[in-house]
Amino acid sequence: MVESAIANDGSIGESTTCECKKGGYGTKMMDAIASELPDGAWQMSALPDGQVQVTLSWRLS
Repeated sequence: MVESAIANDGSIGESTTCECKKGGYGTKMMDAIASELPDGAWQMSALPDGQVQVTLSWRLS
C-alpha cells in the first residue's frame, strides 16, 4: 500500500474529531480520485495540534 498525507497549518477549533461536510466539492473530488486508484481510499482526520490531515492510500499494481 502506498500512502500520501497532507496537513494544513490552520486550526479547526477545540474539537479533536473532524466532522466533514458530506457532499462538498473537496470530498467529491477526493472520492473521484480515490475511485480511480487500485484499492484507493482516503480519510480526513484531526491531529492533536489542531491541524487537519487528509490521507490518500492505494495499492501499487
